[in-house]
Amino acid sequence: MLRPYRRPLRHLLCPFILLLLYLLHRPTQEVVLPRFPSGTLQAEPLASNPFISATATAKAKVRPTDVRVEITKSAPGNPSLISTNMYKAMVTLRIESTDGTLTPSVWSTRREDGGNGNPFTFQPGKNLIEGWTRGVLQMRVGERAVIHVPSKLGYGSRGNGVIIPGNSDLHFDIEILGVA
Repeated sequence: MLRPYRRPLRHLLCPFILLLLYLLHRPTQEVVLPRFPSGTLQAEPLASNPFISATATAKAKVRPTDVRVEITKSAPGNPSLISTNMYKAMVTLRIESTDGTLTPSVWSTRREDGGNGNPFTFQPGKNLIEGWTRGVLQMRVGERAVIHVPSKLGYGSRGNGVIIPGNSDLHFDIEILGVA
């Protein structure tokens, strides 16, 4: 009895293997957000994105659940922060209301804001709120920035004792002094 001709399995797998090799080795393009004279990072408004206004102003427009970083003193030649290093920073925390007003908190390392003048030492991602980590990983050594952290990426509805009430957006003024 004659069997019908069947192609070997390798003929069927060859296009899939080529596609897989292409996808694994294709060049990737890095997306870089432009820095504008004020030092803020900006993204183009997307009409299809319900969180981004089509009438964007000079400030960065992001979803209300995202961290926003405004660079106030840039250091473009310095290395970016990475999660494996320890860093020293001067920090002032304020509570940010929905209308944009800032209420001082009791935590600061700066003498002019009531702190002791000693830098805060930290490692991104270790024992920190998620918003802090996301924000500082967008900075470089020597930069100073204001990081706006929504409550969901901060302390959420539980707050942090009497210092930070529940559902508070946080406003960190951070200057990265260097590697600890």
